[in-house]
Amino acid sequence: MELKSIQIDALDHIAKRLKGVVVENLDYADCVSEYDSESSLFFIDMPYLQANSRQYYEHSFTLENHKELRSLLNSIQGKAMFCHYEHPEIDKLYHRWNKYTFQSCKGSHKAGVNEAKPVTSECLYTNFKESCKQKILFEGMN
Repeated sequence: MELKSIQIDALDHIAKRLKGVVVENLDYADCVSEYDSESSLFFIDMPYLQANSRQYYEHSFTLENHKELRSLLNSIQGKAMFCHYEHPEIDKLYHRWNKYTFQSCKGSHKAGVNEAKPVTSECLYTNFKESCKQKILFEGMN
């Protein structure tokens, strides 16, 4: 089978898997207000809480912003999840949420020619416990 044909088949599979998914680039409060329901799942891609956040983000996201977001997320009908580096303030804010920690390479680090990206602890926080078999985007592809 030709590579181009495999790629087209992969796109068809991905399109079917993501049918009904909405991806938005909105202010978090506007997005939650628009889409919150019992069947919603929000993946919040917020700026990480760090001293030099302007290096990575156009707008800073302060601890106070994180507190406001946490208050909103604790009041939604749907499910929510987000990723963040290991951070004591985030742990305090979301101490009632489920936390899953794993090792990853720091994607924002600009490694030199013979330099490996640093490994860091990344955390996935959810307001729900996973109760069903994990669904994988590429499940069923050859």
